[in-house]
Amino acid sequence: MTTLEALRALAPAGDRRNATRTIAAALRRALVVGPDNTAVVCGDESTTYRELAGRIRRLIGALADLGLQRGDRVAVLGANCHRYVELYLALPMAGYVTVPLNVRHSDTERRYALADSDAKVLFTDREVGGIDGLDLRTVDLATDYEPMLAAAAEQTWPDDVAETDLAGIFYTGGTTG
Repeated sequence: MTTLEALRALAPAGDRRNATRTIAAALRRALVVGPDNTAVVCGDESTTYRELAGRIRRLIGALADLGLQRGDRVAVLGANCHRYVELYLALPMAGYVTVPLNVRHSDTERRYALADSDAKVLFTDREVGGIDGLDLRTVDLATDYEPMLAAAAEQTWPDDVAETDLAGIFYTGGTTG
C-alpha cells in the first residue's frame, strides 16, 4: 500500500470514524507517513511516533485498569513533557475527558476545578494541597507513571470516539488579563 492509499484509508468516504476530526487524527497520520520520526523531545528523552503510539496504547490499558469508564474526567497537573503529551492525547482518544489544571492556580482554585469537574484521577508532578475529602485517586508522574505503564497491557484506542464527544474541561483564572 502506498502512503497515499494509506492516507485515503484513514479518511474513507463518509468518514464514519471521524478519522480526520478527532485528536487521534494527527497521530494516525504520523504513523502512516513517518512512524520513526521524532514526535516528542523532553530533556534527554526522544520518542518516535511509533513509540508514542505504543505508550498511548499502554496508557489506555492503565487507565482501564484504574477502573475508569468512558466519559470520566481525568485531571492533569504537570510541566510540559512527554508524559503530559501522552495524557493529553490518550485521554480523549479513549473517550475520557481531560481536565488540565493550571500550574499557576492556587490549591483552592485547583480543588474547585477537581470537585466541579468530578475528576476521578489526578496525574500530577507536584504536591496538591486541599484535596482531602475528594473522591480522587492521585498518580504521581515522577514515581508512579512509568511503573503503571510498564505493568499495563496495550489497548487500541476506540474507533467510535466522535468529534462531538466531550474531550476536555478547561478552567481559567484570569491569567491572560
